[in-house]
Amino acid sequence: MRARSVPGAVIGTGQDSSAGPAQRAPGRSKPHTFATLDGLRGVAALAVILFHVPGLLGPIRLAHGYLAVDFFFMLSGFVLAYAYGDRLGRGWPTRSFLLVRFIRLYPVYSLTLLFGFGAAFLPIGFQTGSSHRMLARLALGLVFLPSFPSDMWLFPLNFPSWSILLEGIGNLGHALFLRRRSSTQLALVASCAAVGVAWTAVRVGHLNFGSIRPIASFAVFRLAFGYVTGMLLYRVWHSRRRSIPAAGLLSTVILCGIFALPMSSAHLVVIDIVCALLAFPLLVLLAASSTPGPRATSVCKFLGAISYPVYLLHIPLYFVFAGIYRHAPGKAAPPTLTMGIVYLPTLLVLSWLAVRFVDAPLRATLTRRLQRHLV
Repeated sequence: MRARSVPGAVIGTGQDSSAGPAQRAPGRSKPHTFATLDGLRGVAALAVILFHVPGLLGPIRLAHGYLAVDFFFMLSGFVLAYAYGDRLGRGWPTRSFLLVRFIRLYPVYSLTLLFGFGAAFLPIGFQTGSSHRMLARLALGLVFLPSFPSDMWLFPLNFPSWSILLEGIGNLGHALFLRRRSSTQLALVASCAAVGVAWTAVRVGHLNFGSIRPIASFAVFRLAFGYVTGMLLYRVWHSRRRSIPAAGLLSTVILCGIFALPMSSAHLVVIDIVCALLAFPLLVLLAASSTPGPRATSVCKFLGAISYPVYLLHIPLYFVFAGIYRHAPGKAAPPTLTMGIVYLPTLLVLSWLAVRFVDAPLRATLTRRLQRHLV
């Protein structure tokens, strides 16, 4: 199976929990309270899987799962404006903010890239080239650089990684430029980016791009609109805090409905533009105004916690399963419900293990060792 272009993966990357203000270590964000947004991040991560690997849940298809990239970028702008906006406004050094973001992103990113490197050598390996070329791809990927210009995928060892590069670019723009802008100025940036999103959608025919050359650069418009709009949405929410009954359930239903829209070539561009530019901003505000109960909050936090590894692990793990289920040597088996019954629980468990035993310990260790640079 040839995987399609992945939506963006800022999945989970905006989420930072911490102790209260008195116990907060250098570089830690404010206490995280947007449980529904966490849950929606997890739902969107699962939508990415069902878009890339249709058939894992039988007839269920999420044809517009690629729109998750726009939702993820918007979540990042919103949550990071909440978590770090005050500190950045008081002059927190840019290098400290970027170091915190690196610590947040890199452990799972590098782990899944190494997993993809190993999966490339399986009998159904989807990679081509010598071992030296493969090692060079790995080395480039580990420092967030795209692969060789001759490669179709920007990150061929684990193609969803392209959006992590854009996430880093968004974080850099946040610290260097966006944090000092007024709401009017941010609105102007978002408006210009919206024009870019609409233009590229019309030119390409949809918004499913970002991981494949030569149109990967168009995804910068998606990043700019989503991230800056997310920052603006936080300011709007902060000035008019209110709780909306049943907002969590409603926002979940709407998001799932968007991803499940049928793939209509006649209206594809219109659907993508309306969802990315209009529906998602309203959805983020609605979800941010939700106050879920204790049980729903626990589920949302779990989904948010595993969303990042789920997103970055799902393609390498699929190729492992495709090799196990292959119909003939060198040929991957198509995804089926039988495969999904085993694959999906395995992905969720491995993602939880990655968070519990790799991501959390490594982030804690890096934070301790780099503490003097985070103040």
